[in-house]
Amino acid sequence: MTPTTAPAPTAFRLRIVLLSALMILANVSGNFSLSLGVKAAGSGSHFPLLNYLGQPALVLGVALLISALLVRLALLSAAEMSLILPLNAGFGYILTTVAGVVGLKETVHSVNNVGLALVVFGVILIGLSAQSRRTPGAGR
Repeated sequence: MTPTTAPAPTAFRLRIVLLSALMILANVSGNFSLSLGVKAAGSGSHFPLLNYLGQPALVLGVALLISALLVRLALLSAAEMSLILPLNAGFGYILTTVAGVVGLKETVHSVNNVGLALVVFGVILIGLSAQSRRTPGAGR
């Protein structure tokens, strides 16, 4: 019987990066599709839920968000929650804002821009923290 070995660090990091990118993409795309579907359904009915159910973009958005959740489960099984979720949330907020401005022609106010700058700063700090965790003797 041969002993099992842990995955190589580079392959493991690549897996984490790919899963993170997939989760962020599915989450941002899902929210974008939900927004398109809700806006397409309008509010002309006393029962807007019935309007929503007939919107393909909304159904696609729900499916994408479910897939993002499933990828998140895989991520949580492979890496530390305290690192993965803040990084993914930070990048997700930034890309969601870009998708709203570019794809939906939404307006972002200056206070929102300050908040996004703080998110970027937080993502950088978390990334630096992750780097110090990998370096033996650093940050402890």
